Amino acid sequence: MNMKIFFFIWGFIEAQGNYQINCYFVQDSIHQKLIARIDSARYSIDFCFYYIHDTFPETLSTPGSQVITALRKAKVLRNVKIRVIVDDEYLRYVRRLREVGIPVFSDSGLVGFSYPMHNKFAIFDYRDHSPKTSDWVWTGSYNPGKDVHAENAIVIQSESLARLYTLEFNQMWGGDVDTIILDTSLTRFHRRKSNVLPYRKVSVGEYELSVYFSPQDSALDTIAKEIAEADSQINFCIFAFSITYPKGKAIADTMIRKWFSRPDSVFVGGVFCASEANQVWSAYPYLRDSGLLVYRDRVPIAYPGGKLHHKFVVLDNKKVITGSMNWSAAGNQTNDENTLIISGPPGNPVALAYSSEFIRRFNEAGYDVGVHSILAPKGEIDSGIAITPACSVYNRGIKDTSYWLQMKVGEFYNCSLYIDNHPARTYRYCQFPPYSLWKRGTHLVSCSTRLSIDTDRSNDKKTDSVLVQVRDVGVAVLLLPSEIDSGTSVVPACTVQNFGTTNEGPYTVRMKIGDFYNESQEITNHPPGTKIYVNFPIWNAGQRGTWAASCSTELTTDRNQTNDKQTCSVKVRVKDVGVVSILAPSGIIDSGTTVRPRVKVKNFGNERASFSVWFRIPQIYEDSLFLTLSPGDSIVSDFRPWIATIPDTYHLASFTLLADDMNRQNDSAYGSVIVRRPIHDVGVIRILAPTDTIDSGEVVIPKAIVQNFGEVEENFSVSFQIGTFYTDDTVIILSAGRIDTVRFASWIASPIGMHTTKCTTLLAGDINPINDFVLDSVYVAGMSGIKELSLFQPLPKAYSLENCVPNPFISQTVIRYSLPKESEVNLSIYNSFGNLVRLLKNGVEKPGVYKVIWDGKDNQGNKVSSGIYFCRLSTNKFTATKKVVKTE
Repeated sequence: MNMKIFFFIWGFIEAQGNYQINCYFVQDSIHQKLIARIDSARYSIDFCFYYIHDTFPETLSTPGSQVITALRKAKVLRNVKIRVIVDDEYLRYVRRLREVGIPVFSDSGLVGFSYPMHNKFAIFDYRDHSPKTSDWVWTGSYNPGKDVHAENAIVIQSESLARLYTLEFNQMWGGDVDTIILDTSLTRFHRRKSNVLPYRKVSVGEYELSVYFSPQDSALDTIAKEIAEADSQINFCIFAFSITYPKGKAIADTMIRKWFSRPDSVFVGGVFCASEANQVWSAYPYLRDSGLLVYRDRVPIAYPGGKLHHKFVVLDNKKVITGSMNWSAAGNQTNDENTLIISGPPGNPVALAYSSEFIRRFNEAGYDVGVHSILAPKGEIDSGIAITPACSVYNRGIKDTSYWLQMKVGEFYNCSLYIDNHPARTYRYCQFPPYSLWKRGTHLVSCSTRLSIDTDRSNDKKTDSVLVQVRDVGVAVLLLPSEIDSGTSVVPACTVQNFGTTNEGPYTVRMKIGDFYNESQEITNHPPGTKIYVNFPIWNAGQRGTWAASCSTELTTDRNQTNDKQTCSVKVRVKDVGVVSILAPSGIIDSGTTVRPRVKVKNFGNERASFSVWFRIPQIYEDSLFLTLSPGDSIVSDFRPWIATIPDTYHLASFTLLADDMNRQNDSAYGSVIVRRPIHDVGVIRILAPTDTIDSGEVVIPKAIVQNFGEVEENFSVSFQIGTFYTDDTVIILSAGRIDTVRFASWIASPIGMHTTKCTTLLAGDINPINDFVLDSVYVAGMSGIKELSLFQPLPKAYSLENCVPNPFISQTVIRYSLPKESEVNLSIYNSFGNLVRLLKNGVEKPGVYKVIWDGKDNQGNKVSSGIYFCRLSTNKFTATKKVVKTE
């Protein structure tokens, strides 16, 4: 049993007992839910809707006609008391209700009837005043029609709420009666209505409901207040939201302020009806251009012919405001409207249901890419310049999106790009293929996005214009004679023409002849399509030869360089021959050498010339030749031989003799030659064998490298010595600059010990005896590497470290030391920086005399470089150091 108990506290009424709240959306087949509620009514139905859309002919079954049929059945079959209010514009659709005696009323003919009766609510079973029936209120944005619009309905079981809606219904009906009241002074619509509610807030379970009717309650003020108090979330779906209405503008500004003041904690999102979003009064462009996440709906795609007809907002996921009222001046000031605010705990089922519908529409609508700006081409450009068309695009949507982008310029440029995976809420710079064949004139430039599911086409395309102008000046005629005599005075000239479409100047016209004439004139004002004659400073043609000449315009913005330059050649006729160079003799030659003097002669003129050329060594030699050369030709000519006898430095001269030669400066050439005696110099570079350490008895072939450092072939002797017991000689012939290896008779390595090796060259007249010999050493022993010999002789009386032998050394040296008693011995080699190079001995040794051979290697087995090293002997009672030098 449902108990209905009412508590009145300061205009607030609380209902205790069972309750239900149901929310429906278009995908729930709202008309079926409404029909079910009509079918469940037992006593009364007050039906107040903007329209109930019946069909003609009546045999066609639509959601609206099905609702009318359900109302007829309730009246005829169950005798339910039914009252219907519709807008006067839609009275023609409810004829079938009147046929069964259901009273239908509207504001037709009443004061203010031109304003819509825009309510959408119904009250079920309230007028029986019996606790045995459940009182229900149906409201939202739904009109019984075709069920193709995105709409919502909320159905609430609450007697206290039903009372409030019934009071509003009775105010329009004219009283609490079942029939139509003929006295229209008792009925009130639009601005004639007044606030008749004894309370405004109703508690239903965990929810607090607040009811507002328009225009008397100015509901938009309350909506604005609720939005302003929202803390974290404002999600709305709206059919009409007016920015031209100050109160609508205030709500929009509140949303913008919250979004930008707390971007990390406040989410503002909205979906607008696409057909209304771009109206001049709509808040959509204002919010969109402010950066908010608002979009045009895609309901017509999901439900062909449908619109987004919601009028709800979800605040902080706990409060829902819904009803029939659009956020506009008409909805707030003139229309008959109803607004319901449902407040509950965070995440309550009503808020979740409306949030789910918002997310569905938001995800469905959140595709919007558009062109932000055209970057190129735009403004004025020059014809022929290569330009890369570019634009900036913006993905204003909520998802990464791929789409096509198209750039058009006039009728001659049309290119498309595929933009792949453009991240949401980001800009992207896009470039198209470069183009340079721009046509003259002003052309339309357009850039557009192509995304089939784009919900806002208003930003898909941007247009601009580009003016292609031609900047082109060039040389029409170059005025120079083709041939002139040397020394002639000429006035170079040309004619320049402006081939372009713009007035040009200042720009430079430059005349060049060879590399010696470079003059320019400045053109300050050159109208398009005209020619200007230009004179340059006088040229005195003193330069021999045929010269390239050019005249060119220098306009930095010129886009047609093919006509910028005219070229020709001018020949300056001259006679000019001369000696280019003396080729022989030259440098240094040996006494007794026979040389044929040689020179290079050239005809520098542009006329064929016959002339004599002379070669002279003062007081010693003179000869001449007679030559004929074509212009520009050169020849190498030899004179009779000259024998260089006496060593000395000789000055050389060669010259041409040509009548009327115009350039005497190149007639002569000079040089010198040194006659000297030949250089004799041979020497030894290196001993190859024997070296280092070899075993006693080993057969070795002594070898050495010798070189002829002189300038002539030499025949000379080479000798090789080992100690005092081996000597061998040989004779070789060696060309100048050559190197050879000399081998000597075999040597059987003995006796044991260190022996000096020496190789010597013997050449009479050798001018450099320093390189005539090389010294090295070889050690004859039974082992290699570090070698130690203990000498069996009387024990020493004191510690000692002797000098290394040999010193300096090339490959190895012997270290001798004495120990008078058993000692801890450390024998090491250090470099000049004090760093350890080689540890030779480290341990206890008995008394005696010791020899150790150091093979010139470090602890890693690498040969050390040339330099100064130190041999250090250290015992527990004695320390000594000796210097040793390593050479190559």
